[in-house]
Amino acid sequence: MKNEIEDAIRGLKGNNPTENPRSSTDNKELKIFLLIGGIIIFIAEDKINNPKKTSENLKNSTPQKEKTRKANEKENNQKVAEQKSVENEEIAKLKKEIETLKENNLRLLADLDNQKKIHIKELGKMIRYSSGRLLEQFLTVPDNFERAIQASQNYQDPKIKNFLTGFQMIFTEFQNTLKNQGVEEIKINLQKDVYNEKLHHALEVEENNDYPEGTILQVFRKGYLYHQEVLRPAEVKISKKGETCKVVINDKGGNTTPSVVLFNKEGKVVAVGKDAKKEAILKPELVVFEVKRLMGRKFDSPEVQEFRKIAPFQIIRAANGDAWVKVGEKEYSPQQISAFILQKMKQITEDYLGKKVKQVVITVPAYFNDAQRQATKDAGQIAGLEVMRIINEPTAASLAYGIDKKKKLHTIAVFDLGGGTFDISIVEINEGVFEVKATAGDTYLGGANFDQKIID
Repeated sequence: MKNEIEDAIRGLKGNNPTENPRSSTDNKELKIFLLIGGIIIFIAEDKINNPKKTSENLKNSTPQKEKTRKANEKENNQKVAEQKSVENEEIAKLKKEIETLKENNLRLLADLDNQKKIHIKELGKMIRYSSGRLLEQFLTVPDNFERAIQASQNYQDPKIKNFLTGFQMIFTEFQNTLKNQGVEEIKINLQKDVYNEKLHHALEVEENNDYPEGTILQVFRKGYLYHQEVLRPAEVKISKKGETCKVVINDKGGNTTPSVVLFNKEGKVVAVGKDAKKEAILKPELVVFEVKRLMGRKFDSPEVQEFRKIAPFQIIRAANGDAWVKVGEKEYSPQQISAFILQKMKQITEDYLGKKVKQVVITVPAYFNDAQRQATKDAGQIAGLEVMRIINEPTAASLAYGIDKKKKLHTIAVFDLGGGTFDISIVEINEGVFEVKATAGDTYLGGANFDQKIID
């Protein structure tokens, strides 16, 4: 059939010119008809003879398109998923940044609130301190009122008695005014209350075995509190028992003297002890304390660097690498600062004993190393004293404790937590012989660290 179609096509192409035109036209139409019919028959025979091939072509065509479609769909889905994953990561990152900003903001607000509270607290302290200083100047008024009233008690003249009545009313009104301002008298029960160095100044000590040690026997001048803080301590006479060893009372009536030195802006010493400590609130950069922590230490040591973080005064590096203190326009070694304190103690002792003091025994924390002990000796020499011996503070306390306990064996633990150091020792006392069984401590742990933790 294929060959016949091809012959028909060739016939259509090669017409005979001698033929009758009409006959020729008819022949062409017939041939075209036969050609079309042959093509149709050819296609039909091919489908009949090859049905499987035709079906396979259809089948192969449909899966291929489906496969391509699915591949494209998968690729598109993958791109969408990747884009969504990137967007989710960006969203998560932004959320995390927002949370971090929120936390930082809350932290800053908390810090600001804490600083505000600290500022208000410090401001309140300064106001109370300034007010207290002013009110302290007025305390001589009630003192003089009382003296005048007592002196007028024996007068019998009616005019004087009337004047005394009015005077008493003025005095009462003045006392009420002080009370309204937060000033209260320090109450003392004579022959019952015991001396407290925070509330009382012992101007006189009387040997008296009828009362416990430190009993208040007489009040020379009343003391006052201002908002529960000591405005002026009461000046009293206290009892004591005869002892071989005693603690010297300082010029403020207490048995302890703070190791604090106050300087002026030029770097000169203004006060040592309790008076210097009072100025720490208003002039922290001019008040040097805990200098024991710098004794015998290099500027780069961890202990000095840690102390610099909390010390309000300036700690500098000396030419030899030691830690020094700069106050105002002057620079001092720790030995020099300690010497100021020792000179103060020398003066207190000489005033108490009524004679010169040249030789001393100085106590140091149990864990002081050789350099720190030597620095303490140097401080004594600068103060004009001959240092006979350096002993551990817990051992010194044990010696004082064991003076009247010589007849039998005692084992004691001495716990010493000071402003800058901590020591504990186990000491055995037997018939006057002292033996340190064990000692431990930390030269950089004291009350100042607890204060700083509370502040932080």
